[in-house]
Amino acid sequence: HVLEEQLGGKTEELGEHITAAEAQRSKLEEEHRVAVAAVKAEFAEAKVEVDAAREALEDERLNYSQTIGQVRFLEERIKQEEARLEERVAGAEAQRTELEEEHRTALAAVN
Repeated sequence: HVLEEQLGGKTEELGEHITAAEAQRSKLEEEHRVAVAAVKAEFAEAKVEVDAAREALEDERLNYSQTIGQVRFLEERIKQEEARLEERVAGAEAQRTELEEEHRTALAAVN
């Protein structure tokens, strides 16, 4: 009879330990779910930030590329304009030389 009481007491004590362990396990599982959800939320937020930064970088690259294109276009136009002006200067110098020659010829004819 004493053994049955001791066994009953041990069984009850073991049941309490099992109940406490299950409660602890449930608590830890809930903490784990909360932690996983928090990490997922942080990851999602970081991904949004990275995507936004990537998009901004791509916009900057596009702006840079367009600016470089505009600079090259303007450089080419400047070269063309310089060549055109050099031709006009050469033409004006040739005309001046021709007029100077005509002037000398006219002066020689008068004298």
